[in-house]
Amino acid sequence: MKRFFTLCLCLTTLFFLSGSLCAAPKAAMPELKTKATDAVKSVQKVAQKININKADAKTLQALPGIGEKTAQKIIEQRKKKPFMNKEELLKVKGIGEKTLEKIKDLITFK
Repeated sequence: MKRFFTLCLCLTTLFFLSGSLCAAPKAAMPELKTKATDAVKSVQKVAQKININKADAKTLQALPGIGEKTAQKIIEQRKKKPFMNKEELLKVKGIGEKTLEKIKDLITFK
């Protein structure tokens, strides 16, 4: 009888402890998921540089500071003459020094 009582007491304690321990991490899960997703995206971007002269509009939009319109302007500009270096991107309306600074390590031209 003592063993049964002890077992019930242990199970009850575990039940209440597990509820209070699990409540906090569940609340933090969306934030952790967002941070993990952002970290994975950052690693993927650095691991595989985007070729400005070959990438489609959607791929160009993955670069920080490059939206739909700017991506389209990059494509239009490179049809006239492929980009040879990062400074030539400054000729594209919508790309300034700050944007170029954000993307310079994420892009390639060859």
